[in-house]
Amino acid sequence: MSRFEDRFDELLIKINSIEKQLTTKADEVVMVQVLQHRNELDEIELRLTHIEQRMKLLSKIDESDLEVVDSKSYKVKKQPFLRRVASIFMF
Repeated sequence: MSRFEDRFDELLIKINSIEKQLTTKADEVVMVQVLQHRNELDEIELRLTHIEQRMKLLSKIDESDLEVVDSKSYKVKKQPFLRRVASIFMF
């Protein structure tokens, strides 16, 4: 073989090696992402379980124990526009 062919073979071997390394690295990155997503899903599932438990607890509360508040009985005192603006600058 000529020197050119030897060099070409070396380059092909090196390219193949780099391709394998790249594939391995890509697989590792995907694996890490999958594990992160799995952890996020587990956390969401735990939160959902807590919410379901709270909803069950709330549904068991006797409605007679709840105080009904009439929103119309509470009046919001409206301040004049200039007074509201001035209150922003008061300390």
